[in-house]
Amino acid sequence: MEDEDKEECIFCEELVDIHDVECPHCGKKPFSGMYLNPKTYDNADQMEKDGDIKGAWKLLHDEYRQHTDIEYFDEETAGILHDYLEALYTRHAELLVVEKIDLLLDGLQIGAYWGHYDDSLVEQAIELAKSVERPDLELKILENHRSNQQALSKGYGLFDSDNLDQRIQELKNILSSN
Repeated sequence: MEDEDKEECIFCEELVDIHDVECPHCGKKPFSGMYLNPKTYDNADQMEKDGDIKGAWKLLHDEYRQHTDIEYFDEETAGILHDYLEALYTRHAELLVVEKIDLLLDGLQIGAYWGHYDDSLVEQAIELAKSVERPDLELKILENHRSNQQALSKGYGLFDSDNLDQRIQELKNILSSN
């Protein structure tokens, strides 16, 4: 069968020969991972070994964001990058709380766009912010959550956010008094 050596392009979903580096239909790199610099993981590992934990996170997180962009959503590569980020966080949790919260917020935004919003990510992020006594981060999380909920509820009635609005105002008051 002639389709055996073909897979769908991740952009246009047309069948492309598995050996092609450019889709003949849309002109883009057709397969998962083709936009990722192959040295990314090695570079991140070396940065971690050299003690540049935040630099390693930034490198991986920037790639993760590129691979979860709405225009180019490479779920397979993004999943691998997410696993690397989670492992890096596990090894250096005390240094990467803010970064982990940003990763959770990314997950919320992705879920809001694709219609599978996971409230447990909000809870995880808030727990992290509270654990390091950072009301500014909690405020950021709740404002992001409210924005995502409002976007999700468009056309389906108003989003009931009284309690959320009240907590956001409390946090703003706490931050303005410091």
